[in-house]
Amino acid sequence: MIRINYTTYDIRRAQDTINPKTSHCNIMVLKDDGTHSDDNNDPEDWFRYAQVLGIYHANIIYVGPGMLDYEPRRIEFLWVQWYQKDTSL
Repeated sequence: MIRINYTTYDIRRAQDTINPKTSHCNIMVLKDDGTHSDDNNDPEDWFRYAQVLGIYHANIIYVGPGMLDYEPRRIEFLWVQWYQKDTSL
């Protein structure tokens, strides 16, 4: 289970829980695939939808430019199956 803190449209704090073993396993994220334009007013094209299959974490040590130290940082990530739009309708 993972809890996500976010800011709502009216600038309030909120929290959602995602659990891949319950009906709270579906997510919606803002699409950022380079095809989004400001002229597109169709909300169906603004988001991507997925089912969360698993929740994982890894302890990462970054050694690239801007590295601060060799301390591991915990990174959480989701394994998802992306939904596709049914164009046959």
